[in-house]
Amino acid sequence: MQDSPLPIYISPASNALLGHPDGEFTLVRGAAKTGIFQGVSAASSLPFHELLEEKERLDAELGSKMNMGYQVYVQSDREKSEALVKEAVEGGVKALFLTVDTAVLGHRQKV
Repeated sequence: MQDSPLPIYISPASNALLGHPDGEFTLVRGAAKTGIFQGVSAASSLPFHELLEEKERLDAELGSKMNMGYQVYVQSDREKSEALVKEAVEGGVKALFLTVDTAVLGHRQKV
């Protein structure tokens, strides 16, 4: 359980670049400044390591530890999944969201 000033959190969602040029950085910054929990999507439009660096910068700047979670899609390359989880934990992530509904992506056609 994580402390939060409000009973809400930012759910993992991708493509924040569609809403703002800073993409998921805006979500990291907002969550850090308000103290609410942020879930980061495995399909983030920005590299996960950059979001962790922004979290670390804000933790130092604000003098607090941001509550962040990471959405995990277990990939067929288990070593890649393991490396992402390790990166998340070492980056200070407090929770993992294990997503199991998309083990294999459906066939997609380019139009």
